[in-house]
Amino acid sequence: LSSFLFIGFTSYFVYLYNIASKEAREVNALRAENRSQKLDIQKFVNQVNGFEKEIQRVERLDKKLRLISAVDKSEEAKANMLGMGGSPEINMDDLNLSFYANPLEKLSLKLERLKVKANLQEISLAQLDRFFKDRKSFLSSVPSIWPVRGWVTSGFGYRVSPYSGFREIHEGIDIATRLYSNIVSPADGFVIQSDRKRIHGLMLEIDHGYGFITKYSHNSKNLVKVGDRIKRGQLIAQSGNTGRSTGPHLHYSVRLNGIPVNPIKYIIE
Repeated sequence: LSSFLFIGFTSYFVYLYNIASKEAREVNALRAENRSQKLDIQKFVNQVNGFEKEIQRVERLDKKLRLISAVDKSEEAKANMLGMGGSPEINMDDLNLSFYANPLEKLSLKLERLKVKANLQEISLAQLDRFFKDRKSFLSSVPSIWPVRGWVTSGFGYRVSPYSGFREIHEGIDIATRLYSNIVSPADGFVIQSDRKRIHGLMLEIDHGYGFITKYSHNSKNLVKVGDRIKRGQLIAQSGNTGRSTGPHLHYSVRLNGIPVNPIKYIIE
């Protein structure tokens, strides 16, 4: 009798062991599948985030292009161009969904919003494209590239003077760079001044038309003369430390219709 009981218990435990082993294999398989799905979802999330950053970059470019081109914004354009640095209105149902939804539902909602923004941005860029095709001469006159390689050490606007210690208006930007670095013209135009001043040192002025005039100060050498016709990207001078200067740099300023404006607003990054 004990032998039968032993055999019976043994068979039962073997049966339970087989079931447990099967369930363990299934659990491990599900865990592996879950890990794989998580990796796939994370990869997709990263792609969506990259797409979102790209749309934001295009929106910034769109906004800057509209600034430098002064494209007319009619009421119809405002209604249709939500991609111009703005975003579609947020629905309360979307907010509730984004709060209570699981990660996949949140991702789906984000994709829908990005799709709307992408479509609106496509409309906006199409309008800009039509405008630019009709304004090639104007675009070539906008100072839209960096005149020298370096880093901005003093921006446009009010600052404390490094000489007097008093607050003053800085009508341009200072770009620190190596001595004798190449300075190029940011747009087409004509040289209207090449001179040496007490404060600005050796300097240049270029008239680009459409009210734009750019000025380059503290140069070590001017490579163009008054009356020269200049093309965008053409070498015009070399950076220096002439005039009232604390070190090698370019003081770069832009005037529009005689009024100082921030040069960085017109530089397309």
